[in-house]
Amino acid sequence: ASSCGTKTKLLDIPSAENILFTPEGRLFVSGGTNVFEITRDTLGWHARPLASSSGNFTGLAQIGNVLYANCFDGNLYAAVLTATPSLLPIHALGLTSPNGLSTGQNGELYVVNGPLSSSSPPNPKIVRLKLDPANPLHVIEQTDWLTTGLSFPNGIQRRGNTLFFSDSTAAPPQLGLIKSVQILADGSAGVPQIFASFNGLPDDFSFVGDKIVAASYSNGQITLIGADGQIQSQTNPM
Repeated sequence: ASSCGTKTKLLDIPSAENILFTPEGRLFVSGGTNVFEITRDTLGWHARPLASSSGNFTGLAQIGNVLYANCFDGNLYAAVLTATPSLLPIHALGLTSPNGLSTGQNGELYVVNGPLSSSSPPNPKIVRLKLDPANPLHVIEQTDWLTTGLSFPNGIQRRGNTLFFSDSTAAPPQLGLIKSVQILADGSAGVPQIFASFNGLPDDFSFVGDKIVAASYSNGQITLIGADGQIQSQTNPM
């Protein structure tokens, strides 16, 4: 809730979209111009861009020592997590609005296409990418993994063999939804189910223990959702 503490501004990240902490504690943030590594020293906080050119970067995921990022230019980018990572395009997704990004149990990636594109009709789906086991910078297969049961998907996260993604529906009108879909034993998708609902157009979300913290970009609100799918608390709309 808004009363639990105060916000502290650290840096300006234009159109900040996603954050990712590595197991070693490094922090990366995607935004409307680049993907940044956030660091701190005696002079304060710093944001170092990883890509040499600007772009609308969205989903982030990590497999081993490689950071992956979606971009609205239609490409999947990757960077080996050296001391100074360099983010480069490695695969043309052919998607108009690649957004949320998550890893699978077997080293694959799941990409959300949505919620909207200004240049083409909506094409909501979740795409699965298989990587070369010998070369994590090479995509060897791209398939449309889920094309039904989603309308305006945005963020995606995985817990075990279940993917959770944020969504909205026009009919019946439901603004904020978190849906779940199982990754079946043969690798195919199960039937999406509504896990939680809240007021506000959803963006990305994170797992915190057995709970979900979801962001709404329509009203600037953060919602805490329990393991049972019920709302536990919310910040005040902005």
